[in-house]
Amino acid sequence: MKKISSIILLSLVAVSQAFSARNSSSKLVVASYTSFSDSWGKGKDIIKEFESEKGVQVDLLDLGSGFEFIEALKSGRIKADVVIGIDDAHLSVFKGKYDVAKVFDYGYYAFVFDKRSSLNPPKSLNDLVKPEYKGKIILVDPRTSFVGFALLRWAAEVFGERKGFEWFGKAIDNALTVAPSWTVGYSLFTKGEAPLMISYSTSPVYHYENGEDYVDSLLFDEGNLEVREYAMVMSDSSNKELARAFLDAVVRNSKDIAVSNVMYPVSDEGELPEGYGKVRKPDVVIRSELGDDLLLRWQKSII
Repeated sequence: MKKISSIILLSLVAVSQAFSARNSSSKLVVASYTSFSDSWGKGKDIIKEFESEKGVQVDLLDLGSGFEFIEALKSGRIKADVVIGIDDAHLSVFKGKYDVAKVFDYGYYAFVFDKRSSLNPPKSLNDLVKPEYKGKIILVDPRTSFVGFALLRWAAEVFGERKGFEWFGKAIDNALTVAPSWTVGYSLFTKGEAPLMISYSTSPVYHYENGEDYVDSLLFDEGNLEVREYAMVMSDSSNKELARAFLDAVVRNSKDIAVSNVMYPVSDEGELPEGYGKVRKPDVVIRSELGDDLLLRWQKSII
């Protein structure tokens, strides 16, 4: 988990770049999460093509991941024409600050299961708090990870807020550990420390594409929580026509972005890697508008 100081430094560097870039109408400033802007993401390829097509310069600001990304944007110091990577749990935070928002990929939260385990896989959230799963589960901290927070939202949607908080407490008590990030937790999972972990229904795709067949994703009786990721044109953009064109380019390239993120694209163009055909989508899909205020109420409930 990165320290708060890294967020402040990252924001100061980004705001300096953003103000400089937005002084010119021939430049577009795009602020994104690391999955889009990093070397393994598809952002730089999309930008290169867009710059060539439009004859403009696009400045890409990497604001980090998860809550680090959200807090940098909420600070008000980042001035961007386009923002990429807001999930549905935080879209309401920016209400009134964007003109248009488009989904570019989506997926479902799920518990992944190590099929090499002799444990019978759980069929529901309720199963996870049973004694037979004691010490067999890796959770992720909802205060530091979108994945961890998703499980809290999932429980609140299934059981109601009060009972959802109670269930979440029982799940923590039953877990082997609560990891500070999805990355740390998944490393433990792949090392065989526990056969169950909160992740995504598409997580096995990565393993299938790398010749591994030991990870399954579980679809629960109550349903699985959906996640959607958005790209937005900001209300204070001075290049809105160009920004909207870039938004269209992102959606047009949603397959490449989604595959890079191991998610589902909104575009039907092109075939997905073979591994996607081996994972199922849930029959029951849970959609949630619960946001950061839920996290604050949960934190107060455990004091």
